[in-house]
Amino acid sequence: PLGKPSDWSTISGKPYITVSAKGIVNGLSSIPNDGADFGPDTMLGATAPNQYGSPYTQTSGIQEAFTYLAPTGGEIKASEGLFLLNAPATYTSEHALKFNGVVKGNGARNSSWVINGSILMPSQSFMTNYPNQPLVTFLNTGNYNDGYLDFGNFWIIGTYNSPSTDLANGPATNAAVGFQCGNTTSLEGNGPVSKYIHDIKFDNCAWAFTSYSGGGPSLYDNLHVDACGGDPVLGSMMAVYDLSSHWGKIECFAVPANYVIGFGSTGGYSTSALFANLYTNPGSMGVFNLQNPNGQSLLSLGKVNLFGYANDGNALFAFNGSGNWVVQAGEIYQNGSAIIRNFSTTAQQASIQIGSLYSTNSALISLGGPFTSTSSLQISKFYANSLATTPFLPFSDLPTYIEHYLPTPIPSTPAIPASGTAQQNTNLFPVEVYLNGGSVTQVTRTSNGTSYTVFSSSTGVALAGLTVRLEPGDSITLTYTTAPTWTWAPA
Repeated sequence: PLGKPSDWSTISGKPYITVSAKGIVNGLSSIPNDGADFGPDTMLGATAPNQYGSPYTQTSGIQEAFTYLAPTGGEIKASEGLFLLNAPATYTSEHALKFNGVVKGNGARNSSWVINGSILMPSQSFMTNYPNQPLVTFLNTGNYNDGYLDFGNFWIIGTYNSPSTDLANGPATNAAVGFQCGNTTSLEGNGPVSKYIHDIKFDNCAWAFTSYSGGGPSLYDNLHVDACGGDPVLGSMMAVYDLSSHWGKIECFAVPANYVIGFGSTGGYSTSALFANLYTNPGSMGVFNLQNPNGQSLLSLGKVNLFGYANDGNALFAFNGSGNWVVQAGEIYQNGSAIIRNFSTTAQQASIQIGSLYSTNSALISLGGPFTSTSSLQISKFYANSLATTPFLPFSDLPTYIEHYLPTPIPSTPAIPASGTAQQNTNLFPVEVYLNGGSVTQVTRTSNGTSYTVFSSSTGVALAGLTVRLEPGDSITLTYTTAPTWTWAPA
């Protein structure tokens, strides 16, 4: 009720500072900052708790709390409430910061997908004066061994809307950005050396966040991103320049951006990103924008649920840079999107390995090629919804191998070519070729540029059920005076 202070107002010697959304100036409490150290009653530019305006803070006391902790680092606990920011807030320090909202109960989301914690929302004036600028920025002034950030339990809305407003139409033109860590792509990137970003819901932001490398690992967990636009460099709702990142549960819906997650240059270093569970719509061009041009980078995915937008142009992996990538995925559940897009530079190499792919009406490759000789696509188990819409748009210069394809496809049997002319298995699955009759002197199988003699005779012989297995890309060559008959079947 109005005027009742928060429980922490009676605590002395607490090992953290508090920020409240309630105060006298906004009519939500009868005591300054509802008893917290900082809040809407805090004086603009205050350097310690309990310094009150006017003039009043422009950031609900968040910037002043950052300033107070910068020399030593520490922990900020934010009360439940609506924090209006009329200016961006920046934490500039080499010291660790833990900044979390207060989570009630078990932290479960309600039917409106709201995290039960604090709400961080800019006012209309912020949206007008600071378009496409981050609400909160974390900078590290030390070397790359310094700094740590724990930031979570917030609902961040990039433009001033009621929490009940439907934000599915995408971000407003002048919407703010969720947050930014660091400000350069170099190893000493002014970003916290290690980051734990968790339990955040982003709504209607210009884009969710930009995170630069600080030299250490980053952990992202329990993030929900809805109706956010793309950053100007990677075109992604989440722009990542981390050397190493680990991702827990990530959910993304109503994606108006080109991509969901983009990985950019890390200042001359390769990058690695490990995902446990990703549930997402694709952007207008795809999910992952893999653009880091440096070294051999790794993207490892546990389980991916990709759904919506039945358009082969929306790829799971879009290779838009010149770097080399190893992509590994355990399970992919896919509806209406391609696997590869824009793989168009010969300077780029990729090895894509997928355990199980469950696909409906999707192309494997869209707008791809040419590919380097060392690039490959391997799928252990491919489950398609029907043979009538076989989801293959292969390129002959990308070695592609599918070990098990269900339902089992029935390859067409090509016409027997002229004697001495090779016939390639252009299917993306192994086939067996059954040969009978004719007058044949030699049968040769060629795989990866090496030829193997399967049958040879100095005189023409009628074949009797000779079987030749061809992997994808292999070819068979018959030398004959009278052509035999053959039948191609799934291996």
